[in-house]
Amino acid sequence: AIILKLLAKNPANRYPKAEDLRADLQRYLAGAHRIPTRTGQSPPVRTSERPATGSQVPPAPVAGRPRTGPVATAPPPSGGPPTGPRAQVPAAPGPGPGPPPQYVPPAYYYEEVHRSDGWKRTVLMFFGLVVLVAALGFLGWIFYDSLGLGDNNGPTEPTTPDGAALIEVPDVSGLSYGEADALLRSAGLEPEPSYQVNTGVPENTVFAQSPPGGQRIEEGATVALTVSQGEIPRVPPVRGRNRVDATEILRSAGYEVIVIEGTSQAEAGIVVGQEPSSNTELALGEAVTITVSTGPGQIFVPDVRGQTLIQAIQTLADQGFRVAERREPSATVPEGEIIETDPLHGFPVAVGLEIYIIVSDGPPLVAIPDVQGLLFDTGKLTIERDGLVVGIVTFEPVEPGSSDVGRILAQTPPPNLEVSAGTEVDVVVGESSETEGDQIGPEQPEGEGGETEGIDQAG
Repeated sequence: AIILKLLAKNPANRYPKAEDLRADLQRYLAGAHRIPTRTGQSPPVRTSERPATGSQVPPAPVAGRPRTGPVATAPPPSGGPPTGPRAQVPAAPGPGPGPPPQYVPPAYYYEEVHRSDGWKRTVLMFFGLVVLVAALGFLGWIFYDSLGLGDNNGPTEPTTPDGAALIEVPDVSGLSYGEADALLRSAGLEPEPSYQVNTGVPENTVFAQSPPGGQRIEEGATVALTVSQGEIPRVPPVRGRNRVDATEILRSAGYEVIVIEGTSQAEAGIVVGQEPSSNTELALGEAVTITVSTGPGQIFVPDVRGQTLIQAIQTLADQGFRVAERREPSATVPEGEIIETDPLHGFPVAVGLEIYIIVSDGPPLVAIPDVQGLLFDTGKLTIERDGLVVGIVTFEPVEPGSSDVGRILAQTPPPNLEVSAGTEVDVVVGESSETEGDQIGPEQPEGEGGETEGIDQAG
């Protein structure tokens, strides 16, 4: 019963205070294995629990009349037997008093808590349920209306903020540009093509669009189309044709045409040059500049600096010049590129004149100086001054006191040989025979002896 009371779901049926639980536990340990009833009655004491002294336990009170505490009976004043309905037979003499009176919890201990506001909670729950159902119904109606299912005429067409209807963009990917253009214009949209090289898509086929198909935009809006131009086309040759034919050929090939005029020995109206030159790979839509002759006269030498030999020859030939080649070393222009022209670029000359193009041979060659017989320090400075590097230094024994001690006896490569800058020059230096010969690299220790003071580090 104690455990059930502790586990009661209703807090009002549990122990109100720890003292009450402690009292029940003490009574249970004392032998009273039943807790008081809800009417406040104390549980009956079993006969086996009667004291050995023979004292009698007062009978349990009548049901329906809860006890508020133990009943004590006063002895008669004269020492005679007790009188009255509540008289008690005196206990037989014995060693001590009978068992102590049992604790009976107050009546509120077992009283149920009755809530008088239950109807209020019921009403509030009802109204809360009504509000929840109404909110769910409103949200469902909004969703249903947004799908257009509630309109007998079908979903409404989306519009712009000012009320203009939006048009669904057709998907034109994979169509030829002509088909895509016609389809977009019939839908009230404006196509805007741009060409890109795409070897995986047939030429003149749309492979991308923005906005994509299915998106809605305003009527008259622009749709960007990316059209494949297949492989990179090449500029057709038009040099030697008249101006009208050359322009038509280039435009039919998909290029813009820029016309400039210049004097030439060719007949007036004849194309004497084009840029880019013929057979050059050029994306469609790019511009090709053609030079049309105005008759004999002077023109300016074009600037071909930095071009390769083949490019420079083509450029000058397109302008009607004859070309000759000349090579010169250059420390700044890479080998094989054009250093300058002769006459200089921008100089006015007659058409058909021979123009020299100066081609770089790379850095200039350096003649190896003759350093034999010089002290090592002097020879080292001479070699490095010409852009060369001292390589391996080998010592060769000479007679003590000889004038060759500390001097360069031989060098490799030999003098006056032309080599490129940075070439290493190996030298042999005389050394007194009192020390053993040695061979070192660029890092050279100081020499020993009076006449070898000039030998310093070679590196």
